[in-house]
Amino acid sequence: MRRLNVWSGAVVLSLLCAGWVVPVSALAGPRGVTICHVPPGNPLNAHTTSVNSSALSAHLAHGDYLGECQPAVCSPGATVSCYGGPHGTAGVGTCQSGTQTCNADGTAFGPCVGEVTPASETCGDGLDRDCDGIVDDACLCTPGSTAPCYTGPFGTEGVGTCLAGSQTCNAAGTGYGECVGEVTPAVEACGDGLDNNCDGMSDEGCLCSPGSTVSCYGGPAGTGGVGVCQPGVQTCNATGTGYGGCSGDVVPSAEVCGDGLDNNCDGFVDEGCIGDYAWLDTNGNGIQDPAEPGVAGAVFFLRSSDSGAVVAIRSSNSSGAYSFSGIPEGEYFISVAPPRGLKATTADVGSDDALDSDFDDATRNSPPFVLAPGGSKLDIDCGFVAVP
Repeated sequence: MRRLNVWSGAVVLSLLCAGWVVPVSALAGPRGVTICHVPPGNPLNAHTTSVNSSALSAHLAHGDYLGECQPAVCSPGATVSCYGGPHGTAGVGTCQSGTQTCNADGTAFGPCVGEVTPASETCGDGLDRDCDGIVDDACLCTPGSTAPCYTGPFGTEGVGTCLAGSQTCNAAGTGYGECVGEVTPAVEACGDGLDNNCDGMSDEGCLCSPGSTVSCYGGPAGTGGVGVCQPGVQTCNATGTGYGGCSGDVVPSAEVCGDGLDNNCDGFVDEGCIGDYAWLDTNGNGIQDPAEPGVAGAVFFLRSSDSGAVVAIRSSNSSGAYSFSGIPEGEYFISVAPPRGLKATTADVGSDDALDSDFDDATRNSPPFVLAPGGSKLDIDCGFVAVP
């Protein structure tokens, strides 16, 4: 326990309130213990007096207190206006003053009750909560409210497929969220009949409907549909801006002699073709019999009838076939160089020119012939027999 050398009523009262243990003897003077007596029902008549230490507890229980009486600052129960907000905000917007009530001893006022000080604005409530004289300042919208919106180029809203959307004010009222549901200009979707880019015109810049097809032909004019030549198709691309390549068309090619087709699509079959077959005449009768094989490697020289000059050279293939192609009209004959160990068989035997041998066994030349315009000569055969 602490002891103090100097005691006063105010000091002792403060020590008691703070939990100090103060001996009553320390308060006693020549005339007893000094207290402030507060008459019940008449607190304004409080006065300093001395009492015996034995009567101290009873006095304290009735509202008296140790030490001399403190001067009164207010009438018990009296009220005064109070306000803890910034200067100039009381009475502005929602801000208002409160009241303080004097305590029973008249020594002090209690806390400020009922005051409203500045707070953050609550957007959309129509109140000036920050008490600056402006309602909902710093608020852009009412929380949860919606407004139309459109982010496309000016003048496109409501044109073609373009439509406005809506945006919703955020919970704080400080701004709107993203624009939802709007349709802005896009690339034209060719073939749908809509104005997708919202310029007032439908399908402009489109050449075709995506996936549609048209006939096409890459060969020379006038050859489509002639001989083997036929048109193909082109397919419009996914954007409708053009067609792809021509697919499936057949254009002119070099004549394939002996196939019976008009490969170059000029209206003639096998034109400019000369040749036929070289075979081994195993029985020496000068006739192509069914079982007799072809002869490979026989060299044929196409010559001009006028000068005997060589125009082209061909060799018989493994099956004995040979041909000259692309030969212009004119008069020609063919000479042959047999493979080693063979010579030409007897020519022109029998009445069927398609089955006999057309080369003289002495000169090894065919008879001269005329190749007419657009014509062919595919019956010049050569039979071979073994040299004795």
